[in-house]
Amino acid sequence: MHKNDLLIECPSCNEQISIRAIKCPHCEMELRRECKACKSLLLTSFTQCPECGSPNVFEKQQQKTPFSNEPSNIPLKAIDILKRLTRFLIKKKDY
Repeated sequence: MHKNDLLIECPSCNEQISIRAIKCPHCEMELRRECKACKSLLLTSFTQCPECGSPNVFEKQQQKTPFSNEPSNIPLKAIDILKRLTRFLIKKKDY
């Protein structure tokens, strides 16, 4: 990370990371991928490439949960909710 980088919050672990990060250095969540049509580097949330207009910007790959290396069909939103709930319960237990 460069010292002048803008920081954003990782959508998976909520740690501060560079806006230019390809993967989160804390939880290793993939944040950017290469468009399979034009090779531009895009956010993984994109469904269409703004550079070439390709509607299928990424090749189909099974998502992995942040909790294991096993492929999962659990939507990332559900995983995020579970992680937040777990952090909340851990913090509450410490009081």
